[in-house]
Amino acid sequence: MSSELSPELFALNVASAVAASVAGAAWGKLTELPGLVTEALGRRRDKRTLESLLSDPDALAEVLGELIAEDPELADRFDEVLRQSRREAGGDVPEFPDPPPHATDREWERGELTRAIPQPVWRITGLRGSGKTTLALLSGHDQASRFPDGQVYIDLDRYRDGSDLARSEVAADILASLGIDREAIAFDSPRLWEQYRSVVNRRRFLLALDNARGVEEVRELSPTRPGSLAFVLTVHSDEALLAEYPHELPLRGIDRASGRRLLARYAGDGVVAADPQAVDELLDRCDDMPYAIIAVGVQLHRQARLHGPRAAGRVLAWLRDQGAGGAVEVIGRSLEETFRELPEHVVRACALLAEHPGTEVTTESAGVLLGTDPDGVLTELADAGLVSRVADGRLRLFNLVRDHASNRHGRAVRPEVDAGIARLLDHYRDRAAHADRLISPVRLRPYEALSPAAGTEPEPGFENGQHALRWLIGERFTLEALAAHAHRIGWDEHVVSLCGAAEQLVLNTEYHLRFVRMNTYGVSSAERLGRADLQARARGQQGRILSLLGDFGRAEGELRQALDLVGNLGDPELWSSTMENWGRHLQQRGYLTDAIGALRRCVEVDRTVGGHDGARAISIHARMLANMLLQSGELDEADRYLREATQAVLGHDLRNQSAIWTVRAKAELHARRIDSARSAIHYARELAWRAGTTQYEEQQALVLADVCVAEGDVDGARRLWGPIWQRYYHAGHPRAAELYARITAGA
Repeated sequence: MSSELSPELFALNVASAVAASVAGAAWGKLTELPGLVTEALGRRRDKRTLESLLSDPDALAEVLGELIAEDPELADRFDEVLRQSRREAGGDVPEFPDPPPHATDREWERGELTRAIPQPVWRITGLRGSGKTTLALLSGHDQASRFPDGQVYIDLDRYRDGSDLARSEVAADILASLGIDREAIAFDSPRLWEQYRSVVNRRRFLLALDNARGVEEVRELSPTRPGSLAFVLTVHSDEALLAEYPHELPLRGIDRASGRRLLARYAGDGVVAADPQAVDELLDRCDDMPYAIIAVGVQLHRQARLHGPRAAGRVLAWLRDQGAGGAVEVIGRSLEETFRELPEHVVRACALLAEHPGTEVTTESAGVLLGTDPDGVLTELADAGLVSRVADGRLRLFNLVRDHASNRHGRAVRPEVDAGIARLLDHYRDRAAHADRLISPVRLRPYEALSPAAGTEPEPGFENGQHALRWLIGERFTLEALAAHAHRIGWDEHVVSLCGAAEQLVLNTEYHLRFVRMNTYGVSSAERLGRADLQARARGQQGRILSLLGDFGRAEGELRQALDLVGNLGDPELWSSTMENWGRHLQQRGYLTDAIGALRRCVEVDRTVGGHDGARAISIHARMLANMLLQSGELDEADRYLREATQAVLGHDLRNQSAIWTVRAKAELHARRIDSARSAIHYARELAWRAGTTQYEEQQALVLADVCVAEGDVDGARRLWGPIWQRYYHAGHPRAAELYARITAGA
């Protein structure tokens, strides 16, 4: 219900949507809001009209707050309109992944969680293997209708580097799961968290935070809107977590009927029915814990194939002989027996997979690590209850299985592990280099000399640059884990290559924090290699991203070191690229005059390079410089650099041509040559369309809106601002307020 929101916040949200709709800048369901407000004012016999209130945004928000407080039904109507508008803008409602095949009923616990709605955060606690994740997923599916904005499941362990959690990346992925376009997600930390709070305060959704470790990460990420709910899944709750979030559902054993059903799922109904007394004793020894029951079920299935359906007595006797009297011991003994009975090649494969860097494997990475088609092995491991499928087709060894395989069988496969990891590192180094080249055929890549595949034609596995970028995004966790592993074992050339290709994650996505963390290994490996050029590149990129994230102190330190390194190399391209990063850092900090000086030096050096490389560098840096000069009001000089950029740009580089003509349109606007500005921005948009890029779409729409304002076509400008505002409005992005002000002012 809308009344569950802070009334002030909700009224402000509705007020901005009403004003934008009246101004003609909104579309779809939002256009219904002015009529609802007018009807409500009429029912109230309020002498003020919507038109009079629009001139005073504070008064409009105040009146809407009163209407919402007086009429809960109207508040519900507003809430439904906003929600349907988000559907129009954001696509499908997110859902939890399907529960695993071994999911147990847990009817009582599911009932408790269904009644948990009045409390915003519930801790689900229990040992590994107790079924916390399964219960959360089942409960989410039970309650889907209660959360109209969906359900988001996050495994926090995917975002950890040791004990450090990449919280901003978690927040960005939650926003993306809630339907926020990744291009509309702020990447600098303060604005990201402002946006995160804005979005979760508007949404009514269910969030599951798996493998939570402390109160700070729960406090930052959990939704605060009443009617939303967070499940916090943790093995242990420290005192701070317990004090702040006292509502707990501790998981112990499942009920006996569910235990029998789970056992039957692996052992067969006939086996469970053949000896009910022995089955009950087995469940007692398992402490009714789901994973222990699964482990025993696998044993029962194998014994039944050999000795018939009355296998429960045999397994029970074996566990007694082993002295296994609790869930942990049962799991350990059962895993030993399962591994003993698996074919040797499957055991060795499992031990190899246990050494896979990171927490998850894909079919692709498993095949590379094993050196063979993995489908048969993965099927056998799944049938034995040793691996589970997680999101995006990935697989995960259960932690207990990973530990057992590594501790008991790791030594036997040590030579194979070393060879498999080498294959894995080579494969991902080369695959990432191919992806990088396909995404951006022409860009500076100092790491290419280290990667045999970097300078070759992209392999046929990628359909196009977008496909290659999606692969990089999907493999980002694996790439970081591989970089960390390669750094640890001293494969520094592979580290630098992986980090070099991963630059695409910050050129085309918002994964800035992940790159900074991963590139820390790149900086260190470049130093160990003693390559000043690689160090300069790695530190320059690190400084650039830190500056974008607003960490100016660290950014300046990295960039100054990069400039010192590159100064004596005699590599004008790398020097110019590093100086560009420095100039953009200065611009980010508001030092526009110094930034202009840095870009001037870039262009001067670019002119000495010659050839295609020099021309490309000039076209980029002269365009950037012209844009800065326009900001400072130096129109004539901006025009000169724009001409130079236009002359230098390569004929096939349609993306850069589009960017140049966008700046040209701005220059024509500054000079009050409105017709020329319109022609330039239309040509820029045509070039972007021909290049198949949407990178400049928003910027070009805003320039065209400025052209409309200059022509006196305020309605035309509002039609252009509207979709951008609506996108940012639903995304909770700070820029929504700026666009809202322009829409209402018409300028």
